[in-house]
Amino acid sequence: MQEGNILYAVCDEKCIVKFVGNIRYTIARGFQALIDEVIAKPKVKEMLVDLTQTEYIDSTCLGLMAKMANLTWDKCKQKITLLSNNGNINYLLDSIGFGDVFLIVDDAEAPLVRLTEIPKIGEDQLECAKIMLEAHRQLMKLNAKNENEFKDVVTLLEKDLHIH
Repeated sequence: MQEGNILYAVCDEKCIVKFVGNIRYTIARGFQALIDEVIAKPKVKEMLVDLTQTEYIDSTCLGLMAKMANLTWDKCKQKITLLSNNGNINYLLDSIGFGDVFLIVDDAEAPLVRLTEIPKIGEDQLECAKIMLEAHRQLMKLNAKNENEFKDVVTLLEKDLHIH
């Protein structure tokens, strides 16, 4: 499977993020950097994530999306809007409990703005493992089903990172 990419734009007080293709842990460091940058900007008060061209999202990137939702809620008391018209992606979003932390819509149109691709950050296995651990902890926080589903992954990552 070819690696996908993440595009974004910040317009006025809104950030638009677009996932294209297969979104996997290999781009998690760039996604984490985007989250750190956008959430840190005090003027960003609204977010839209466009998943209309997304074919697949792995659990690490889902966890980073959950982190983004929680940070945005803490900062602005707003849910991020997820735009998705793909039945498989919608099923995944529903099964992971994203309806509780995102506003999921399937019939809106994404604004036409010029998007920039997030930078590709070279692989650093230790940093990737830390991001994977945090992402899966975020998923576990969403609900009891996820806690049970991802506890073994978190335990394994903690063991690998020597975290107890």
